[in-house]
Amino acid sequence: MSHVYQPVMIRELLRQGGGATRRAIAYALLAEDRSQLEYYEQIVQGMVGRVLKSRNVIEQHGKGYQLVGWSELTPDQAAHRAM
Repeated sequence: MSHVYQPVMIRELLRQGGGATRRAIAYALLAEDRSQLEYYEQIVQGMVGRVLKSRNVIEQHGKGYQLVGWSELTPDQAAHRAM
């Protein structure tokens, strides 16, 4: 992973208009770490997703998830979603 640190940092600085916070750069590095992404995909599938599905909060569609009832919201209701 260390071979991508410098290019990722430079890319993030460019993406942010020449400057970025330490946290933004850390997020960019984390997004490149496949092992961490795979780990959290397992957390989503094995724990979080399973519990929320069993409580009828979400539906699973292939590898994706959607809130139950989301498609029935009006555009105005959906615009008031949590940030």
